[in-house]
Amino acid sequence: MLDPQIYTWYAAYHAAVLEPSSAKMRTTAAKSDEYFNLMRTVAIPDYRSTPGNKGAYALRRIEGETAHFLMVTFWESADAVRAFAGDDISVAKYYDFDKNFLLEPEPASTHYETYDR
Repeated sequence: MLDPQIYTWYAAYHAAVLEPSSAKMRTTAAKSDEYFNLMRTVAIPDYRSTPGNKGAYALRRIEGETAHFLMVTFWESADAVRAFAGDDISVAKYYDFDKNFLLEPEPASTHYETYDR
């Protein structure tokens, strides 16, 4: 029998969401390289250094003058997500630099159950 794992779609990056997690974010295309680099050098290492994190991925799609980002992370338990994001895992976690990039930060994250092979 497979063990259920939570998949979290973290609304702005931090957040999303195996306990996986994800976040949807938008910034201007002009700022997207800098933001993508911060996700690679700050956010992903932060996620991956949290006990119980099983992986973190930053995805980017540029559409005209807007860059769409999706942060997807995987966790071994809801408690591991709480250790990273705080007690209320339905609230998106943001870094201080996000306010300089995001056009409309999403306030909430969504969680899903998934099954490993």
